[in-house]
Amino acid sequence: MILAAINSRVGTLIPPNSIASIANTTTTTNGAITTAYTSDTLETTSLTNNRYLSNDPDQARIILGTALALVSGLVHLAMAILHFGYVTVYLSDSIIQGFTTASAIHIITSQLPPLLGIKIKTVTGQSKVIKNWIEIFKNINKSNAATCIIGGISIALFATVRDQINERFKGRIPIPIPIELIIVILGTSISAAFDFNKRWNVNIVGRLPLGIPSPSVPPMGAISDVIGDGIAIAIVCFVLNISMAKLFATKYKYPVSPNQELFAYGVGNVVTSFFNGFPACVALSRCAVIEGTGGKTQLGGFLASIVVLIIILVVGPLFRTLPNTCLAAIIITAMKNMLLQTKQLPLLWRTNKLEFLAWIITFAGVVLLDVDYGLYVGVATTILLLIIRSQRPHASSLGYLSSASVYEDKNAYPSATDVPNIKIFRFEENIYYANVDVFKKLFVKRMEYRVDDQIKAMNDEVMSIEREYTARLNKPNKYIMKFKQHFQNDNTTNIDAKLEQDNIEIDENKIIEEKNEKIKEARKKYRPNFDHIIIDCSPVNYMDMMGIKTLIQTFKDYKEIGVTVLLCHVRPTVYRQLLRMNYMQVAGRESIHVAINDAVLHALRTRSTSDSTVGIPEAPIIHIGIENAAYYGEYEGENNDAIIRTYL
Repeated sequence: MILAAINSRVGTLIPPNSIASIANTTTTTNGAITTAYTSDTLETTSLTNNRYLSNDPDQARIILGTALALVSGLVHLAMAILHFGYVTVYLSDSIIQGFTTASAIHIITSQLPPLLGIKIKTVTGQSKVIKNWIEIFKNINKSNAATCIIGGISIALFATVRDQINERFKGRIPIPIPIELIIVILGTSISAAFDFNKRWNVNIVGRLPLGIPSPSVPPMGAISDVIGDGIAIAIVCFVLNISMAKLFATKYKYPVSPNQELFAYGVGNVVTSFFNGFPACVALSRCAVIEGTGGKTQLGGFLASIVVLIIILVVGPLFRTLPNTCLAAIIITAMKNMLLQTKQLPLLWRTNKLEFLAWIITFAGVVLLDVDYGLYVGVATTILLLIIRSQRPHASSLGYLSSASVYEDKNAYPSATDVPNIKIFRFEENIYYANVDVFKKLFVKRMEYRVDDQIKAMNDEVMSIEREYTARLNKPNKYIMKFKQHFQNDNTTNIDAKLEQDNIEIDENKIIEEKNEKIKEARKKYRPNFDHIIIDCSPVNYMDMMGIKTLIQTFKDYKEIGVTVLLCHVRPTVYRQLLRMNYMQVAGRESIHVAINDAVLHALRTRSTSDSTVGIPEAPIIHIGIENAAYYGEYEGENNDAIIRTYL
């Protein structure tokens, strides 16, 4: 990604390579005259496009890389100060494993050409793994036999010592055999002794420059040109780094602080920018090699850095004859543990198919697209899975498990029994705008009762009864009026006495009583076979405005048909949200209870006060009021289980 960002500036901020090649070629042939020609050429080029950071393409690339390091370092520091490390919670283990496994494929692909001793066309961008494999197979017939033999021996030696000796006898030998160092020393020595490069055309490391560049102020003028790429690189590098950190932290059981990591990356990149360095990012191959040598802490990285520093300052020329195939063999073999992560796929498929899907999608995105695009795909997949999970929560009807005196899912515990006339419902997800419809659907399913339809049918029947009896009340009045008119024509003075004598008077109160009785029967007909619903809110950590409005509407709907809705195990944060939405003013303070037991006892006692045939002993009923809203602890009182058992 860094090289792609730099190479995209060729022709705008970086001069084309052809200019440099003209300058270099003429310099080697004509000396002083060519120097003048080169100067003229570069001057003309500079006049053609004065936006070039340097007339030397390599120097222009260094300037851009240094600016990218500074920008990404500052972005990391800003993210650390703002505590942006929390976003790593969206990187699940499945995403990290799929990502690192696919990254290992990238690394192995990049090391195959030096392992085989072939040269292929450089391929970058999307689908570069597939394109590189195509190039490898096109040129595989040009493989160098000596290079392949050296690489094969290195792989065999590395695998044998690491897996058969270090791993098998790690309890008997004090320290692991440093097979990587042995391969490097043997490869360098034998290559120098037999002159592999000249005799068999084996590619070697070549000259390594000594020393560290003098510190200098980063090119501030180039920052505006790379700020967009710098931010993107900072984000990608952070996710790459934290992915590897989490992978090894899980393996070796130590904590990782994302914000501390961000601060370290920021300081490292800012300091690097003063030494003409590029943005620092995790190297999967180096991490795997260090881990393979037994490194588990920062001490391993520190010692590796000391060795690199010694090589840069002192012993770099000694490794000039080291065959590239030896390094490729070490890197490829070190990827073994990363590739073995695929062994987790069958277990993942059996336990969690959504996580399995996330693993596969992330892996395919990194391999088929590129590391950065695959990373975006992985994070997007994680967010999508969170949305899917919120839309597929589990809800259950609870029953009383007498053997343990608890309430559990009746599907999971067939011996759990219903408390008569009481439904207990548990929704195992937060209730917010994205899943209120799911909550309603599952609530109806577990209640086995569609309150909206029943209310509509009940109201329709009540209205029909109202119309019928209103008509009956009106008809007798007309009948009496006709009789009154008739008696008046007969000059009857006491009309009311005459009506009473002939039993013609209609008792309106009797009709109204009959109407009310029928309405009462109609309402009773549509009432469900329970009179209380208890919602267990123990899994609910958050409710938004729509979620609370849904609860309020549920309470109102069921109250209309004579069913009381109670809440229990309400978290303090959720309770405060209910207070803000005036839930207590609608449902009452006694509608929220500490535990299911309390809510059940409250329901039984409420029923006993309305039905004289039902008796219930006195027992402490604890509901949450304003004065004790934060109280969720144990309470003293007699064991209420015996009371509940009498109703089962």
